[in-house]
Amino acid sequence: MSERAGSPNLGRAWLSDARYELSVAKQLPTALPDWQPKTTCFHAQQAAEKALKAALLYAGIPFDEDHDLNYLVRILPDDWSTKKTFASKLGPLSVHAVRTRYIDPRRDPPSKDEALLAVTTATRVYNAVLRDLSARGYIQLSRKADTQSDDSLQE
Repeated sequence: MSERAGSPNLGRAWLSDARYELSVAKQLPTALPDWQPKTTCFHAQQAAEKALKAALLYAGIPFDEDHDLNYLVRILPDDWSTKKTFASKLGPLSVHAVRTRYIDPRRDPPSKDEALLAVTTATRVYNAVLRDLSARGYIQLSRKADTQSDDSLQE
């Protein structure tokens, strides 16, 4: 297990990191003139991974050091909407944990469209985790600004 389950302070730290990673992923395309979509994909994957690990910490569920988002979703409690919404659907985002960090001449780097989809998916995961944590009294969503907006977010 990478972290202590049932630790709200640790959960808050992971959730804060998730929010930061998501913010970076969203800002990169316009912030850098030589923007590379692979970097956005990496930060989007990290945002989703850290949000899911925060949820597991709050819920007291131990987890392995793993970048497989489907695994992290699979071990969430069965009654969480995050689990119901994303079960076995995060494989395309999971690959960016490793694929985007190394140059492989046999593979094309992620496209702009892949990067935008990664950000949209990570935003949906982050917001779903926030809703689940709030519904269980782990956190309080005091205003709309607590969640991340995304024009292409459809639920």
